[in-house]
Amino acid sequence: MLSVLQKLKEQGILSQGDYYFAKLIADKQCHADYAEPVKNLAILLAALCSWRYTQGNTCSQLDRYLEHNLFGLAYRTTEEDYLAEIREKIGYLAVEDWQNALRGHMAFTQDPVNQIAPMAFQFGALYFYRAWQDEYRIAQYIKNTLKKHRTLAFSYDEIHQKLEKYFPEKQEKTDWQKVAVATAIKSPFSIITGGPGTGKTTTVTRLLLVLQELFDCKLHIKLVAPTGKAASRLEESIKNALGFMQEKMNLSHSLFNAIPQKASTLHSLLGVNAFNDYTRYNSHNPLQLDVLVVDETSMIDLPMMAKLINALKPETRLILLGDQAQLASVEAGAVLGELAQFVTQPYSHEQAAYLLATTGYKVEGSDCSNPIRDCLCHLTESRRFDKDSGIGKLAEFIQKRQSRR
Repeated sequence: MLSVLQKLKEQGILSQGDYYFAKLIADKQCHADYAEPVKNLAILLAALCSWRYTQGNTCSQLDRYLEHNLFGLAYRTTEEDYLAEIREKIGYLAVEDWQNALRGHMAFTQDPVNQIAPMAFQFGALYFYRAWQDEYRIAQYIKNTLKKHRTLAFSYDEIHQKLEKYFPEKQEKTDWQKVAVATAIKSPFSIITGGPGTGKTTTVTRLLLVLQELFDCKLHIKLVAPTGKAASRLEESIKNALGFMQEKMNLSHSLFNAIPQKASTLHSLLGVNAFNDYTRYNSHNPLQLDVLVVDETSMIDLPMMAKLINALKPETRLILLGDQAQLASVEAGAVLGELAQFVTQPYSHEQAAYLLATTGYKVEGSDCSNPIRDCLCHLTESRRFDKDSGIGKLAEFIQKRQSRR
């Protein structure tokens, strides 16, 4: 199998990293008592796992499409039929038999919760163990956060009064900014998405003002973004929004000063070491924060999101902002895109009742919604350009095309 992978490397289809990870697995298993097709399958999947990860995929779904398009070869013109050669070397094992054939192999685990190995099988997919661990950590955080925080610290009436104060304008159409603030007050984990000009930072500024009022200006809040440029934009947007609110509402000195106007990068916040994978803040030394606002979340990859989650205290309120239609992460794992897909579902009946009581807006409720839906809010109205303008129609067309993929 290595000879085939060597040819693919020479043609630029595989990277040096893909090939040498496969070679590492080959060297580790050379003295093991596995059948030759099984050894070749292990080498193949090692290269495939690495190749898929560099393509931005955190896992490989083991299905017929993958089997017939290994390394994208089905759409390439090559001198040799590499797919046929690969099938021969793995003893013509069908894709549905791959996982079972590697049961007990030293490089693979079938039970990643209880057993560590370089690669893991779960839910019919193949992962790097590290990528599986990151996904699992994020999923467990969301699950546990939603489960533990089912009771509100404030009455619906208290929340309603604060929302009326900061959203005095009466609208017939649903004011999704108001709904987003209500959503984030109720949930310790929330995601606010929206395209350019929909007012994500304006919304989060009002949210922070409401939270500080509810908690008597005692909350320790931090603002972060993935890059220095994004952090600077966040600072500017928060300052502008806060200045507007001050002019409009004459905020008290203590309330105004309780809203942070400085933002840092995510790497700086976590204390990421440039030379290894260590972070200063982690599960053993969590960040001492009450509220963390993260902007441009679409740029955050899976490993960095897992590091962030790992550094939070259970009671820290996490608010993610971003536009899943732009600025995807460079490394593997479109975390915001994966989570925000549930925004098309209706809210739960319980959440719909809460939103009606606190915002006055009636939203669709269902018995079948995913629990994460109640943490999401998508801002739809752009304040930057008219939706009927040329750029507005173009943006809507592009987003509809992307949502159908």
